[in-house]
Amino acid sequence: MTGLDSSAGMLAIAADRLGAAVDLHLADLADPLPFANATFDVVLASLVMHYLQDWAPTLSEFRRVLIPGGLLVLSTHHPFMDHRLSGADNYFATYHFAEQWRKGD
Repeated sequence: MTGLDSSAGMLAIAADRLGAAVDLHLADLADPLPFANATFDVVLASLVMHYLQDWAPTLSEFRRVLIPGGLLVLSTHHPFMDHRLSGADNYFATYHFAEQWRKGD
């Protein structure tokens, strides 16, 4: 597992929680990622994309570092916002939201 964050403080918290087995990097997703092509099977970007001004360079980098046929998982919705949209009375209830984008759609 490899982790990235633009905050040294958040990386320190992650290092404390995860230990030395996780490779952590200080990085800005607006810049080229410090990894070779086709390095990862999965890229997970949870609740980060909405902070980026331009998604194109980041998505290009995700594609570059993913193996052919690799999986990109991203979320842009905060759970509390989804809860409001769901109409559910209980924030802790289980419900599912999903959107899929395919190249060319």
